Amino acid sequence: MKKIADFCYEQEFFIKINTNENTSFYFFDYDQRSASINMEFQHLHPFYEIMLLLSPKASHYINGIPYEIKQGDLVLLRPGLLHKSEYIAGDPSDRLIINFSLPADALATPDVNQALLHTFESPFPIFRFADPYRKLVVAAVNDLFTYAHTAEFDGSSLGNYIFHHKFIQFLYTLFSVREHNLYRPEKVSDALTQKIYEINTYILTHYNENLTLEGLAREFYISPSYLSHQFKNINQFTLISYIQMTRIKNAQYFLISTDMPVSEIAHQCGFQSFSQFNRTFRQYSGCSPTSFQKNNRMSQKGE
Repeated sequence: MKKIADFCYEQEFFIKINTNENTSFYFFDYDQRSASINMEFQHLHPFYEIMLLLSPKASHYINGIPYEIKQGDLVLLRPGLLHKSEYIAGDPSDRLIINFSLPADALATPDVNQALLHTFESPFPIFRFADPYRKLVVAAVNDLFTYAHTAEFDGSSLGNYIFHHKFIQFLYTLFSVREHNLYRPEKVSDALTQKIYEINTYILTHYNENLTLEGLAREFYISPSYLSHQFKNINQFTLISYIQMTRIKNAQYFLISTDMPVSEIAHQCGFQSFSQFNRTFRQYSGCSPTSFQKNNRMSQKGE
């Protein structure tokens, strides 16, 4: 065990309690990531996620907008939010990923649950604290790490119960210091890049509508040909590919987190016909929607 920026850290150390279909689910992943495994496109999932960066610098894309993060920053993501991390070239980056789920009945009352998770609704879901607030967060995270190394944490109901309450204390710590967040996103000096980021966000929040190059060009007062060229130049994807990937990622989310019929998911995600949905889903996912649903629901149950 070592400490990075005062946080306890042990590479390839995991904490896992239940699966995300249980009443409370926790998964802690202490590990390294490098630029060679950066995701091509953003993803989303049906549980909460906290990323704690323990290396000097990285970027995190949230709803199509990049945010620069540095050592000690926390990224708080609610379920269903498109995002991805992007690590810089060079030595791998140490980070902690926490996935968890707290259903409404996990605490005394649903309103308590809602209050504790309110921190994840922040307009800027990245948190940076100065002392003494940073020390409070460090202590709460390290308490979880330390307890997971004790003999009491043995997979028993009592051990999981104690961990659960320590995690609730961690969430309360985040809630109590949230107003002391020092993080402010960097302003984009290039007006064109800013406009493309706005279009990214528009696509990610209107993907279920009839989106076209011409319609987006009118909406954002830019010529279709110029938009097509600059969109790919900045995002590395064509506009149509970006729209389709956004729809498929959301379809994947609905397939594993809801009981909606596949035909309804196709409609909800903006596809004009089921055949178009099935064809596009296979193109980007490598399998049919029903196969994806079956395989990923099995993996969530630990099978």
